Amino acid sequence: MLDVSSLTLCGRLAILAGAVCGAAGGAHATIIAESTFDSSLDGWTSNTPAQVSFSASGGNPGGYARFVDATADTTDIFAPPEFLGNYAALGVQSISYDFQIFAETNIIPDATTGFGVNPYALGISGPGGSAYWEGPFPPGGANPSLPYPYPTGWISVNAPIAASMPPGWTLQSGSWSALLDDVTTMGILIELVTNQDPATDTDIEGVDNVVLSAAVPEPSTIVLLGAGLIGLGWLRCRNLAHRRFSPTLPRMHA
Repeated sequence: MLDVSSLTLCGRLAILAGAVCGAAGGAHATIIAESTFDSSLDGWTSNTPAQVSFSASGGNPGGYARFVDATADTTDIFAPPEFLGNYAALGVQSISYDFQIFAETNIIPDATTGFGVNPYALGISGPGGSAYWEGPFPPGGANPSLPYPYPTGWISVNAPIAASMPPGWTLQSGSWSALLDDVTTMGILIELVTNQDPATDTDIEGVDNVVLSAAVPEPSTIVLLGAGLIGLGWLRCRNLAHRRFSPTLPRMHA
């Protein structure tokens, strides 16, 4: 243990200032909006509402948003208002969620992408533009071989948000900064898999624990206090240094 009593005043001030600034130098994440789907779909909607329902069990844990394919349409789920707004002002740093592919039969490559299974994906849009994010592929890759590696279990997915557009995002229109200023739609691709005949083949997928989070800096007053202590220490030590090491000035005679 450091014996502070043996230090000079300058040393004590430096240690105190460093401790204060160190405590205030980081930031912590805070949840802006969260959907756990434990009792309902939590206000989420879909472009194919007949295929998306609330399941009270099987989630991570509790309930989840369950997709069962029955048509050739691609299905997204869309966030309620608490997930929307000025992402820049809110300091949004990520959109995260849990995803699981439960069961599949007769997976075939999509005619456009060549993928039987798409990567995890979501999109945001607003008056300032639109963009989508693609993450990694689920277990088994884009064109899994038999036997299919499903169920995958719940897998955590995280799409980063920052002032400069992070990797993984593709801007479709407008500008990234203008888009973040007013996000009016946020959607998650809940249907990753393409099947030969959606009317008869099995395609069950799900989403749980959607979180919109922000990085919140520690109180600036603490940082200012640390800066003030550093400044005080520097001035004090500077004065002491001048007293100890400056040459003796000659007296001025009247």
